Amino acid sequence: MTSVHHTIAPDPKNIHDQSVNGKPMQTVLFFTGILLYHILITFQGLDLLDEGFHVTFYQQFFSDPESVQYSFFYWFSGLIGGSVLKLFPGAGLWGLRFAGAISSTITIWIAFNLLEKYVNRRILMISLGILSLFINTEPKDLYYNNLSALLYFIGAYFLFKGLVKNKGVYLFLSGAVFCINIFTRTPNLLGLGLGILIFYHAWLYSESGKQIWKKIFLFAGGIIAGAGLVLYIMHLLGHLEYFINSIKYLSAMSSTTDKKDGLGGGYGIIKLIYIPIKQYSMAIGSVLLMLSFIFTSAYLLSALNINKGPGKKLIQFIPYLFLLALFGLIATDKIKINMLLYFLTGLSLFFGFLTMIKSPNPELKILSALGCLIILVHPFGSAPGIITVVIYSMWISFPIAADYIYAVKKITNKMEYETENSKSAAWLILNSRQLRNIQLGTLAAIIFLCIHHIFTYPYFYDYHKRSEMTYQVANKNMRHIYTSKERAESINELLTESSKYIKEKDYVLAYDAIPLYHFMTETRPFLNNPSPMFYSTELFSVEMEKAIKKRPLPVIVRQKIKTVHEGSKWPEEIVNFNEEDIERSTGRDNYLREFIKLHNYKEVWSNKVFSILVTDMKTK
Repeated sequence: MTSVHHTIAPDPKNIHDQSVNGKPMQTVLFFTGILLYHILITFQGLDLLDEGFHVTFYQQFFSDPESVQYSFFYWFSGLIGGSVLKLFPGAGLWGLRFAGAISSTITIWIAFNLLEKYVNRRILMISLGILSLFINTEPKDLYYNNLSALLYFIGAYFLFKGLVKNKGVYLFLSGAVFCINIFTRTPNLLGLGLGILIFYHAWLYSESGKQIWKKIFLFAGGIIAGAGLVLYIMHLLGHLEYFINSIKYLSAMSSTTDKKDGLGGGYGIIKLIYIPIKQYSMAIGSVLLMLSFIFTSAYLLSALNINKGPGKKLIQFIPYLFLLALFGLIATDKIKINMLLYFLTGLSLFFGFLTMIKSPNPELKILSALGCLIILVHPFGSAPGIITVVIYSMWISFPIAADYIYAVKKITNKMEYETENSKSAAWLILNSRQLRNIQLGTLAAIIFLCIHHIFTYPYFYDYHKRSEMTYQVANKNMRHIYTSKERAESINELLTESSKYIKEKDYVLAYDAIPLYHFMTETRPFLNNPSPMFYSTELFSVEMEKAIKKRPLPVIVRQKIKTVHEGSKWPEEIVNFNEEDIERSTGRDNYLREFIKLHNYKEVWSNKVFSILVTDMKTK
């Protein structure tokens, strides 16, 4: 059989001693570097959709909550983001990105403090550094995914400390934080399930039933207190009605799962369960595939009885050839960043579970269980599954997995068989030097892929080279944000022309995936939602009818091309809507065409990306 020689993580006391003898400065420098990196990458990239959706919500959160009530199932995100804009009114989009950098850095710092006594310090810093590079494929602003990650790890910190130190107040606080996190992103309701660690801890330490129930009571008390606090603040702000309405929107979206309309049934319960399970299977499968490659090489040596000469050297060189091919595929853009996401997720779960089984340290077992549970519950509720959320979920599990892998010293093949003429021996497939070279080579490939992606696709939906992104939009809310010359010019044209027909606080229909327009112009969404693309045809028509009855007819700002995914290099590369896009928006588009005809709208301006339509009474 094949065996893996693994050494136990260094004694926590020794690591602590090392940290006293000069290590704190290394830690300070590490986190200073992490923060500076997160700040530096906030200056480039301009996305009209995702960040626009978040920041328009924050902009109207206090002043006109009804106009963004669709987003209120992210209420706590709105409270924090809206408070940033309230406290720093000139912050604009960059200010919210700066807040996102602070949030991510604090999350990493919490994970570091949880792990520093249990994981090799150098491996801990490297693994957290890799994840820091990795998360910057996502929107940069403070929003529900990175904010809910912060709350998950704050809650995890309190839960872990409450269990290992037997501090009831920490258990109470963990329940409160996990509960508040539900109002950051509604599917975080599953985060309450992390309370199961109370039972896992009790099993590891053979606690009595009385001790268990006391801890459950404290944890549950924190949940109740957290819910009470949030609902009380909602009541004071007059937000309860909007929050309830947003939940109704979610329900309406889920009820149309059989329609290729709006979000295509992306929030149906069956789909929300099926997609993550499929993706987790792919993640674990990617790890098993790599392990099988290594072990197959081992068995190949024995099966062919190649124990010396060029044959053995050739087979042992296969992993190095694999790494060379890996670098080539990355450099030629054949390997995408999502492939790394699956691989890192698989590593985190696979070796996290191994740590729970094999580690002699019960505290490390609890940490590993905590990290794995966050990976499993945090992404639930996201339509794309783990793709957009799990990158914020690995701060505990991935360093533990990396430490486990680093501690493997050699891999041997001990398969033995005997025939009439020969008898096999146990052949060493990877000695410590070879294995360390492969570990370092894999680490280099991962870092290379992250950096390659950052420079090739610097921002979520802004696929321009960094050297091209040196132009600003002429707008006070977009200061310090740089994009390509053509994109900045296209948006400037839109802002200049639309200013002839709209002013701040006007209701505008920005159709259908350009909500950042509202934030730039400080206008209000006509449909209580800055992104009409999220509505099914039925919901869109219902909301339009409601809005018409209580608001003046809006100026309509339309996008003419696709501005996300494969269309993310606009306006230099124009990508029209594909068949799937058209299928999902046909109903809404037809309704809007009838609305335009009925109310005598006319196009008063257009460029190759946007157009402006006004009714007769608005035309100058």
